[in-house]
Amino acid sequence: MKNNFKLFMLLMLFTCIGLTSCEDDKTTDDFSGDNPFVMVLAYAPAEGYDYSYYSVQYESIAENNLTLSAQGTGDITQVGYYEYSQIDETLYSLGGLTYTDVSAITRDDNGNLEEAPFGVNFINAIQDMVITHDNKIVAIEMSSSSDVVVLHLINSQTNEIETSVTTPCNNISSTIISDTALPVNTGLAQSGNYVYVSYMALTSSYTTPDVSHAEVAVFTYPGLEYVKTITDERTGPIGGWGTNSGLFLDESGNVYAVSHTNIANGYSQSNETAGFLRINYNETTFDSNYFFDLTATGNGYTTANALYMGANKAFAEMNTASRDEQVAWSDGPLKSAIIDLEEQAVTYFEDCPQHNSAAQGRKLESIATYTNGVIYAPLATDDGLFVYILNPSDMSVKKGAAIDASFVAGTFRLK
Repeated sequence: MKNNFKLFMLLMLFTCIGLTSCEDDKTTDDFSGDNPFVMVLAYAPAEGYDYSYYSVQYESIAENNLTLSAQGTGDITQVGYYEYSQIDETLYSLGGLTYTDVSAITRDDNGNLEEAPFGVNFINAIQDMVITHDNKIVAIEMSSSSDVVVLHLINSQTNEIETSVTTPCNNISSTIISDTALPVNTGLAQSGNYVYVSYMALTSSYTTPDVSHAEVAVFTYPGLEYVKTITDERTGPIGGWGTNSGLFLDESGNVYAVSHTNIANGYSQSNETAGFLRINYNETTFDSNYFFDLTATGNGYTTANALYMGANKAFAEMNTASRDEQVAWSDGPLKSAIIDLEEQAVTYFEDCPQHNSAAQGRKLESIATYTNGVIYAPLATDDGLFVYILNPSDMSVKKGAAIDASFVAGTFRLK
């Protein structure tokens, strides 16, 4: 079911954005010296579902006289369907659709990118992976085509799987999950003695029958054994389809959980209230004294996706359409903002154009990068696909390089 649905969504995506060529006179092929940025540029095939992904290094992505293209470049080329994540100085490609492989992409001593496959084809695709407090990796298999959840503990230095624990979905205490509505991972976090997993539940017809409350499953760390499910009725289910930003950590190890139940992000119905919950460090309950009500803040817009920057602030894409007017699975329209989790305030980049995510991907944590005090974000606007440089210190906006690709699967910075 999952594969058929992703194929359907990809057809919708490329019907909207069309195919772009790899031809342009102005590329960054001639750059020399350090290339701190790595962008994964994706191109649609003439037919079928095997997309081409090029991991390309760039010296700069901020200059507006440049066009970023994979023409004649790309240390790593992958064909299939992949999502990308960065952990420290390693990029990970996570296979989807019929691809369940995982590879680590690193920079060698000569400054070239090299790919190291894990050599394991997982039963279900790895939905997400996060770094742990002791520098290991936790990865998760959790999809609506499977009745089990599998957590893996991976050695971040060797990429070897140290532990894998399978938990049947019917062992998870939940009123969202049922025999006809299985969980889809929307967030993953490790803090203290626990691993936290957020999810939404989809039926075979891609409906969400229960949005009455939030649920997060708690597992032990490093044992990865199921402990309990915590719930909160102040808002609905956590996260959205394919975004992986339902949960994130602050510097103190507190876990923030964002709920929006956006029709544009996979829900068939919405909870009345959208907002942020918090699980304090090493706790297994939601903090009853913390709730950031987004429906009463930020012009009433809801958070479609978020990237934690530090100091209680997150870069967010806010959906500017009311949920009863959102187009299903559209992921937009979006406006960029900074969310202050302590002050419970939303500040918009007013000079940033409204955009959509059809050509920039759903995973904001991979698509955008926050480095040296600024955000580099590929945005799909009416004028095309461009890198925008957003400065949270003064909320200024600069239009950077154009991007010649069907969509961007990742924007990263390596040392």
